Amino acid sequence: MAADMLQSIELAAGSGPREVSCPLCGAAAGARLSGYDRKVGPQVFAFLGFSEPVSRWTVCAGCGFVYQNPRPDPVRVIDLYARGLYRERREYSTHFFRNRYRYPVEHYRWLTRRARVPANPRILDIGAGFGGAVRAFRDLGTRAEGIEADPALVAAAPGRFGVDLRRGNIEDIELEEGAWDVIYSSHTHEHFADVVGVTRRLRRLLAPGGHILLVLPTFRFGARNAQGFLNVFHLSMFTAPTLRKLLVLTGFEPVAFRYPLEHSRPEVWAIGRRADEQSRAGARRDPSGLVEWEIRRGPAIFEAVYRVTDLPLRAVRALRRRIEGPSRWREWPEGKS
Repeated sequence: MAADMLQSIELAAGSGPREVSCPLCGAAAGARLSGYDRKVGPQVFAFLGFSEPVSRWTVCAGCGFVYQNPRPDPVRVIDLYARGLYRERREYSTHFFRNRYRYPVEHYRWLTRRARVPANPRILDIGAGFGGAVRAFRDLGTRAEGIEADPALVAAAPGRFGVDLRRGNIEDIELEEGAWDVIYSSHTHEHFADVVGVTRRLRRLLAPGGHILLVLPTFRFGARNAQGFLNVFHLSMFTAPTLRKLLVLTGFEPVAFRYPLEHSRPEVWAIGRRADEQSRAGARRDPSGLVEWEIRRGPAIFEAVYRVTDLPLRAVRALRRRIEGPSRWREWPEGKS
């Protein structure tokens, strides 16, 4: 159905893909890689202005940041999400929705262990999806709100999780500055064309001493499924060192980083605190040769590692969740999206 939709709409305004320098350090040189776009139809590439159905990536020789290059015009990217074309038309399982609630509970508990968060904090989820994180954060005693670009997800959120979301993109939606204690970005930052500019705006939205909580896909410590993150929908891939560089560059004091080390969740988590002055934290370089090797060869190695370690790790995580207490997730009665 998504393919039919793409064929029936006009091409978004804007120019075609263009070469860019590293968004973090400005270097123009780096190793070139092809993306892993097996699950992306050719119509999506045509909509974004590509002449062939494969994304191209650069590993920056200066800082090791991995970014899509050439990349589609930002106008077309925004239009893609506004039309709901990023979200594949499929049935979502109960397991999917349970995790949309359970994972944010883990993220927030990690935040409160590593940073000072005020009581009853005001939280903004900048890519809220079906609203699972907003529901979870409210159940944890916060004043959570969310914005979402896809109109279908905004419409589904009240029935699925009992929350109302604002429709819009963080790039241009009107929001009060200095009003938020926590800004949450889960699997959202990798989609931004101007990731530095967006993160600087998020800093302005935070109250003094406020925190940003980032949860992003990564290839580091990932198995074969992690290679699929290098696709045309994603414009950047982060590791802890490049996330640290982003935070320092945009006016945050890095607080903590974490890799979950789960086969099903090849992610990197980060917490940054709004700094009143230029952060003095050192921005570490990610060796580009190591990064290139990780993307090409690492997944096969970690696939074998996770086969051996996944079962005992699941037992440890289940015990930890039992100690922390059960989450309050339930299936909302209206909900079959």
